[in-house]
Amino acid sequence: MLSLIRFIVILLVFYVTRHFRRLKHLYLYNKHRELIERIYHPALNKSLIYFSKLPAAAQRRFMKRVYLFQKSKRFIGRDGVKVTDEIKCLISASAIQLTFGLKKYLLKHFGVVVLYPQPYFSKVLGMRLKGSASRNGIIAFSLIDYYDGYMSEEDNLNLGLHEMAHALEIENEQFENPEIDFNTWRRLTQYEYMYIREGNRNWLRKYASQNSYEFFAVVIESFFESPQIMELELPEVYYATCVLLNQDPCHPELGYKLSDTRRSELKRKADAAIQIKRACV
Repeated sequence: MLSLIRFIVILLVFYVTRHFRRLKHLYLYNKHRELIERIYHPALNKSLIYFSKLPAAAQRRFMKRVYLFQKSKRFIGRDGVKVTDEIKCLISASAIQLTFGLKKYLLKHFGVVVLYPQPYFSKVLGMRLKGSASRNGIIAFSLIDYYDGYMSEEDNLNLGLHEMAHALEIENEQFENPEIDFNTWRRLTQYEYMYIREGNRNWLRKYASQNSYEFFAVVIESFFESPQIMELELPEVYYATCVLLNQDPCHPELGYKLSDTRRSELKRKADAAIQIKRACV
């Protein structure tokens, strides 16, 4: 009995030590929840239509995740950028929007977020960039382009979602998450990807044809900004992305949850679309 107690104590100590920072921030959030929500809610409600459409309970869960995500990263301003609490909140919200249907949402591989006022020069790539998510655990944004992505929710251009999509894919390569099945997603979307890689045009913007990584990131932008149109134009891509992220952006009143009934409905549409595309190959 004594040995069992010692074993349990050792496990508890190991768990607390390993997760100390997150447990500390969770404690601070619960202690100061009302104050944090008073700061976060107006900023998110003004800038993020996705958040404003959520039911109240889901908004609280969203804000909690934003806080914990923000606390897990180091934000660095370059070229005169002053990193404010509002900027950290909004950048974190892009990640939480993408991962809101998942249990694991912190993108632990990425510990640093670098913010520039405008497009910046990458010495590694030898070119100017609006944003990047690199395998060394750094996400970077041009703030003027980040904010521009949220000025219109229907142009399917959103730098925040685009780079967080890259981060999610890299994260899954580094630490495979059983929640996320990229293999199935690629299988379901392969016909559309090959179609645009061959030089054809479809509803997605042309940049999706660059490579598989950009295809995924462009799909994510359109998935959140024009979900109803994507469901009509690319039903198999919409279904695959709903399943991958466990979200249905067409139904904010349900907290974007993907119900079993809706999953079955979308699957039927996707299967029909894939059958047509197979016949055309």
